[in-house]
Amino acid sequence: MMSPTRRPSFKHARKKLPQLRRRRRGASLLKDIEDELKIEAQMHASIYKIKVQKGDRIKEGDILVILEAMKMEINIAASPDQVGLVVASVVVAPGDIVKPGDVVIVLSRPDEEEPE
Repeated sequence: MMSPTRRPSFKHARKKLPQLRRRRRGASLLKDIEDELKIEAQMHASIYKIKVQKGDRIKEGDILVILEAMKMEINIAASPDQVGLVVASVVVAPGDIVKPGDVVIVLSRPDEEEPE
């Protein structure tokens, strides 16, 4: 019988929670992708609009995704080191909820140069 002043211990439950969260978010599936080849969410938000499609070539300043949080729209734009890359896949859909670090778009290097 427990004494009334002693609280139950939940140490074992706290240790398992982070592992379950990682597995549920699918982080292990995308952790091998290089950092410059993935676009991640910076905050808790929902996906409002996706402005690119698979196969699009990234130009400097392109807005890739628009997030919505607390009635604000947050643009995720391409950084200068991502110019010239191609959208390999769009991992999310409009209306999805994302957390910081969730992969939103995966980029790839172009296979061959296009003739000008």
